Amino acid sequence: MKQEKKKHGFIKGFLVYILLMIALIVTGWVVLWRYLEHYEAARPVVVMENYMTQSLETDVDTAITVYAVERETYYQSASEIAEYLRGELAGLEWNYEKDEELSTEENPVFVLRCDEVALGHVTLTHTEDEAQMGIEQWENPAAQFDFDPLGKAVSVIAPYECTVLVDGVQLDDEFVTEALGLYPQLEEYELLITDPCHLLVYTLEPVFTEVAVEFSEGYTVLSCDEEDVHYAVPEFDGEEAEQLLTYCESFVQAYVDFTANNNGLWNVQQYMVENCDLFDEMTQATVGLNWGHGVNAEITMLEIKDFVYYGNAITCNAVYSMTRDDGDRTDHMHILLVNTEDGWRVIHREMYE
Repeated sequence: MKQEKKKHGFIKGFLVYILLMIALIVTGWVVLWRYLEHYEAARPVVVMENYMTQSLETDVDTAITVYAVERETYYQSASEIAEYLRGELAGLEWNYEKDEELSTEENPVFVLRCDEVALGHVTLTHTEDEAQMGIEQWENPAAQFDFDPLGKAVSVIAPYECTVLVDGVQLDDEFVTEALGLYPQLEEYELLITDPCHLLVYTLEPVFTEVAVEFSEGYTVLSCDEEDVHYAVPEFDGEEAEQLLTYCESFVQAYVDFTANNNGLWNVQQYMVENCDLFDEMTQATVGLNWGHGVNAEITMLEIKDFVYYGNAITCNAVYSMTRDDGDRTDHMHILLVNTEDGWRVIHREMYE
């Protein structure tokens, strides 16, 4: 009997031991699992993943509302800005990456991009609460947004005496960002044009709506391919413009007579600025270069187009067809005129395809 009691006691003790071991193992797994949970949750990447799925959309919407109010002007209302931004961002994917330059060990910083455009930053900060299981936790990520990259810059280039109106309101000096001596279209001729234009560059930025640009009387809009750049050029008297069109036609005729038919040096030089490079080039051609070798060219079609008056200069293009001994052909010439004491004269010509 004593032997059986000892046996039963041993078994009970062994079972208790087994149960204690199982309890310790389970407790250890629970503690380890909770530790891993806290560790995983405390990783900055996981914090950011949670932010992107749980909070980003709400933060963006709130930020748009605030930003629209800050950027509101007389030519774009807060509601127009907000509507534009929400429309632009709808359906686009956001992503993030760590900003190594801004990040510190205590405060990791992540840049937020939408369709590869950087529109904000998220900063992580440790909580002031006690660390859980020895692992420091993060506060709710603090996001800051800047939607300027989604706007456009609208530029207006006009003579300083020209009044510029946007949506009916005159722009003041607050919008002036630069002064220019020549229109950008004339910059390549800066060594030929000695009389400056005295231009002001007005810049509106960022703009999220279409704006109507107008100019005071005496100025007109210069057509260009740049959607968000508006040029004001002086209006040109219609009668004088017609006279100059005829003048350019006569220059082209004289140019062909000299370069192709080998006659009339003085006739072509009378249209030019005296002693300019083009004038000298024509003179040198009489003693060295004989361009046409007397091919008896006759103009059959001549058109002057793209005539632009800038105030201190005029540009236009001539397209003309010729019958020639060496074969019929069509040439294209770009012409630059400047105003001199003797009136408008050609200072540069350039052949183009």
